[in-house]
Amino acid sequence: MRTHVKTHHHNAYLFRHADQASTAVRRGDVPFAMPLLRYLICGVLCAGAINAFNPAAAQTVTQDYARYASMLNQERASTARREQQNMYDESARANRYASNGGSAAGSGSSGGGGADSGVVGMLSGTMSNMMDRHNQRAAARDAEDRKAVDAYNERNRVLKETTYKIKEIPLIELNLEKAAKGDIKAMGAAGYQYATGKGVTQNRERGISMVQDAANRGDITAMSTLAYWYRTKNEANTQLDLAKSHEWAVKAATAGDIDSMTVTGIDLLNGTGVAANPTEAQRWLTLAAGKNDGIANLTLGNLYSGKFMAMPSETGKTDIKKAEAYYRKAIASGVKDGVDKLAELYEGGYGTEPDWPRAFAERKPLADAGDPVSETYIGLYYERGYGMPKDMKLAAEWFTKAAKHGSARGNYEIGRLYFDGEGVPEDSAIAVKYTRQAAVQGFPEALHMMGLITFNGKYGIATDNIEAERLIRLAAEKGNVHAAHDMGVIYEQGSGVEKDRAESRKWFKACADGGDERCVKKMKSAG
Repeated sequence: MRTHVKTHHHNAYLFRHADQASTAVRRGDVPFAMPLLRYLICGVLCAGAINAFNPAAAQTVTQDYARYASMLNQERASTARREQQNMYDESARANRYASNGGSAAGSGSSGGGGADSGVVGMLSGTMSNMMDRHNQRAAARDAEDRKAVDAYNERNRVLKETTYKIKEIPLIELNLEKAAKGDIKAMGAAGYQYATGKGVTQNRERGISMVQDAANRGDITAMSTLAYWYRTKNEANTQLDLAKSHEWAVKAATAGDIDSMTVTGIDLLNGTGVAANPTEAQRWLTLAAGKNDGIANLTLGNLYSGKFMAMPSETGKTDIKKAEAYYRKAIASGVKDGVDKLAELYEGGYGTEPDWPRAFAERKPLADAGDPVSETYIGLYYERGYGMPKDMKLAAEWFTKAAKHGSARGNYEIGRLYFDGEGVPEDSAIAVKYTRQAAVQGFPEALHMMGLITFNGKYGIATDNIEAERLIRLAAEKGNVHAAHDMGVIYEQGSGVEKDRAESRKWFKACADGGDERCVKKMKSAG
């Protein structure tokens, strides 16, 4: 009961202040009304707390609060608008006096137009000042944003550097820790790091010892690593030992390493580090080929073709069909040399009848993909009319593509066409450019050609017998029989060198062994 009475008196008190505040608002006496409105809000909040025990009274107080709060919000909005207008007026006056100091005097002489221009000037100046302030605030915000972004990026950079260092530094320690717990793969990895200096100060002896220990405990990767180290020059700087290399290759192959199966087979085929055993070689190569090893398939293709290596009599006979099948498996495994070998098979290079369309079909996809060797062969097909009409222009186009993609023979062939003016305009300067590039790449025919040009001083090249002899010798040493013949003539006649019958005879013999009829006759006549 007492609570209800207190609530009633409190509300009546609030209503009296509300009437006073409403009257003050209507007559525009804001300074008097504002304190009353603030008091009413606080009173209503307190009444709300009191009326929590009286729902009917609480509803009345809540409605009163909403009405008084609305009045206060309207007054705040009106005050804000007046303040904004005052700011604009102040800005306009500042602009007028700062930028249009002569407008008042001007308006007297120019009539109404002067007044209009003054108003336009003030409005324009006001907007300009507002935009300036806006731009300044925007610039300040942009500066803060950039500062925040820079700080974020810097944190990321430091974090990344720290992360990378954390990943790099403990790798050797992690491997050593795992190795100490019996992890043989980690032991081999740590040994490889020490032996090669990868991520740790190099210690070859410790590294090789750890890899050997891991290999002896059955780590296949360590076995194949030792097979490689003992076979080639490497960062571990192990001594070449083909017998040890083969021994580790056999162990890795027996443990299931496919690459080592192929290496073991080739070792046994060639007698590298072990006595040759063609039957055992074929067994290992067939195992690796059955596991889709491209090199093993290529090697078996070469064996059965009889082109690059003779099929041992105890392992079987040459079989072109089997060779073709193995080459196709090599190609499927990603070995591009299989395309060359298969195409040569169709070209008749293995004692079969030429099938130029099939050879062309094998080489063309690789040529279209930019393979320089295949591009050169396609050029030769068009030049010689193999399986298609002869087309020197297309031949030149394919040779040019091959040269562009780095083919030494492509450079030589397109240079030759420029010398002869076939498929392209005759141009000795361009011809020499391509031929010289092929010679730099070590192509024997190009070396021989540049030697002859230098010897005779043609196409703008000064005569230089010493340089000519060097180039022709390089070509002869690479097996060019025409260059070997010319070397025999040079020493026989003493052209730019001292005459030397023994040296001359040596080169004539090399030329004759290459099947050159001139040299064969020369050797017969010399007895």
